[in-house]
Amino acid sequence: MVQSYTRLELSSTFGIVSSNTNVVHVAGSSAGTAIVGAAEAVQVWDLKKSELVHRFVEPALQQGRVQVQRLAYEPISSLIAAGYSDGSIRVWDMHSGACLITFNGHKSGISALTFDQSGTRLISGSFDTNVVVWDLVEETGLFRLRGHRGPVTAVVLLSDQWLVSTAKDGVMKLWDLETQFSVESHVAHKSECWGAVASTHEKRLFTVSNTAEINVWAIDLDDQTNHRFSLEGSLEKQSKHRAVDVKYSNEQLIVATADAVQSWRLRSAEEQKKALRRKEKRAAKKKDTNEDISLTISDIYVPTSIVRPKGKVCGIDTLDKPNQIVVNLANNSIETWPLTENPERIYAIELPGTRTDVRDVCLSADNKLLAAGSNGQIKIFNSRTNSCLRTLTGTGYIIAIRFLPGDALVVAGTKEGNLELYDITTSSLIGIFPAHEGSVWSMDVATDGKSLVTGGADKTVKFWEFRIVQEEVPGHEGVTVPKMTLKNTHKIEFSDDVLAVKLSPDGKLVAASLLDNTIKVYYRDTLKFFLNLYGHQLPVLSLDISHDSKVLISSAADKNIKIWGLDFGDCHKSIFAHDDSVLRVMFEPQTHYFFSCGKDGLVKYWDGRKFTQIQKLQGHFGEVWALAVANDGTFVVSASHDKTIRLWEMTDEPLFIEEERENELEQQYEENLVESLDRDLQQDQDGDETEGTGQAVSKHTIDSLKAGEKLFEALDICITDLESKPNPRHVILATLNVDPERYLMDVLQKIKPALVEDALLTFPLDKVTGLFKFIHIWIEKKWNLPLVTRVLLFCLRNFHRQIVANRMMEPEMQQLRDSLRSALTNVSDMLGFNFAQMKYIQDMWDTDHIKGFEDDSSSNGSGVKRVFPTAGL
Repeated sequence: MVQSYTRLELSSTFGIVSSNTNVVHVAGSSAGTAIVGAAEAVQVWDLKKSELVHRFVEPALQQGRVQVQRLAYEPISSLIAAGYSDGSIRVWDMHSGACLITFNGHKSGISALTFDQSGTRLISGSFDTNVVVWDLVEETGLFRLRGHRGPVTAVVLLSDQWLVSTAKDGVMKLWDLETQFSVESHVAHKSECWGAVASTHEKRLFTVSNTAEINVWAIDLDDQTNHRFSLEGSLEKQSKHRAVDVKYSNEQLIVATADAVQSWRLRSAEEQKKALRRKEKRAAKKKDTNEDISLTISDIYVPTSIVRPKGKVCGIDTLDKPNQIVVNLANNSIETWPLTENPERIYAIELPGTRTDVRDVCLSADNKLLAAGSNGQIKIFNSRTNSCLRTLTGTGYIIAIRFLPGDALVVAGTKEGNLELYDITTSSLIGIFPAHEGSVWSMDVATDGKSLVTGGADKTVKFWEFRIVQEEVPGHEGVTVPKMTLKNTHKIEFSDDVLAVKLSPDGKLVAASLLDNTIKVYYRDTLKFFLNLYGHQLPVLSLDISHDSKVLISSAADKNIKIWGLDFGDCHKSIFAHDDSVLRVMFEPQTHYFFSCGKDGLVKYWDGRKFTQIQKLQGHFGEVWALAVANDGTFVVSASHDKTIRLWEMTDEPLFIEEERENELEQQYEENLVESLDRDLQQDQDGDETEGTGQAVSKHTIDSLKAGEKLFEALDICITDLESKPNPRHVILATLNVDPERYLMDVLQKIKPALVEDALLTFPLDKVTGLFKFIHIWIEKKWNLPLVTRVLLFCLRNFHRQIVANRMMEPEMQQLRDSLRSALTNVSDMLGFNFAQMKYIQDMWDTDHIKGFEDDSSSNGSGVKRVFPTAGL
């Protein structure tokens, strides 16, 4: 009988405030909210309350390697556009949390996003050097703009017609969106250009680079001589780091670098006049008639403030309140700062996560509390609600952490070689105990709860006992209180650093892995040597012992997991487990199943008896440092370099290894197929199009291929049924009792609008000719003319050469042209009639609700006739 296992699924993700993305502020009550990317999710935080308001993520994104890279917000419709690392763009409704549209057109991650003023178009720039304009109403890509030689860093919409794009190639391009051509190109900087922002009121464009120079360009869109941009001058920022973001608001230019945020203020007209008069006076004193006494750009914009947050700046945005900004930092926090001479932080969102990577996690005995240790900080989370209950501040870089019996105390091993003891109830550090002369790499608490063992870089394993001592209360002579301390009782010395240590559940053995790639096993009571386990090619990073104390598993930097018997020290099996170093292994309680995690970002579930992989858990975007398994085996917790802590929960769904392997192979085949089709499509586009022009937006995805297959199958059924009348009908059409044209239309309408054109890319010419027959029927019956017209025009564009070369299709094309012209004429007439009717209704409303009043003085010619709205009368 085939053995079944229990499937694990991602239950929750927490511990992350924001990733390295830009930040978007949304005005609201009080301080408003901040929209940031958090791994694969989009999170909305209340700046004042430090509360998570919304979290937007699709289930499919939690199983892949796709994370948010760029964000944009549309205030009219409350839409959030999120660009992802796989080149996809998702548009979310901020209020309902629904994903309205998914666009696929880029082959690399999204690096720039912006909405137009009406909120009906979205412009995206990517690391693939392309700019794409998307239609949010039709849910399709309008055209692709190609011309840059490096990743696009900014897209700025000057008007409905003009678009500016900058890239790492240092070039700034002006695009005419009506003709889809690049009409002007400038070298924005001699080095890489990292951003741009426009001030339409002052008609200026600001570009930033990886130098201290900020170039200021004058804009004249009415110029017809292809000189719409001219360099006015440059500003100098204090920081030598490259710019990461640039904003313009309330006549203020704000530039963010990795270590600072600096602002410049536009001088008023009166201040500029005074500055000009001062320059004239200085020139007159020098009696230099050749000196240029006009104002430079540094005279027009003056520095006002500089903000230096504690972490590395990833993005900024301005608040609706004047002279305030919100800053997204790389240390997993969001801060709000004023733009004043001596700025002090206003708000900070930092409680829900740690500032650095979580290096170890552990669960309490009842599985209700989760402790996560990082650099100088321990976070205590509720494992069910995922809320942060306590923040314990320490003195060292925490590498190992364990709950003590009773779950009221936590002991942590640090990189400085100390053991730190914390009281959770009071959130205080009880004591610091020097343990090792080097880093404390590992620790384990005995099953009897009376002792602790540690292993460190000083080549020793030390045994500690928990003792209660009476400590005198300061200021109260003779008054003592009990206090927990740690007492070193024994130690074992080795010739190499100790990287991992583990006590057997029966309390008889202690195992330690050394830097020389071996594992030493000793009797715990006598500390006599028992076994020497060797076979790993690189140092063993983690080990664990099964509940029956018969099996030991070890993981190493050689990417292997080895399963050992503790009776004779024989190696039962060596498994090539991960694509990089295996950082942690841990048994599931009361079983020989175990979990592993590695630098490849994966968590894997294994059967230790059959030596097979049960399930691969994907979701992390960096190396997974730590694992913790619940005492009842109902869930697993993993912590990663991406700042996320993920909880994987056991479900009721059975899992079969054969099916799991088949699904993995099928997924790999689909990915390879999509890459192959996209490669062919890209070669065709590169051969047909030239740089500086627009082209169609298309990209193969798994969803578009599946949609194309469904449409392909439906077309085959309908063509067969249409040609075989009045013979017996197809079983599907007979069961549904529909005509073939109705059935095919229903299948077409069920395809998402954004996938229609990509689905049609899979059609060969002979199927397209069959589709033309049904298009002609749909036009005659006037079914969904916008969709039918879109399908027809796309097929004509895609197969233009073949259709023109086929003289047999000319009569059919003429019939389609005449039918479509007649149908669209009727639609145009209907729209014209409706517009005229609405204009008439508006005129009638104005006539009935706007009255003219004449002053008494107007009778003698001295008054003025005034008109007032009287809607409330």
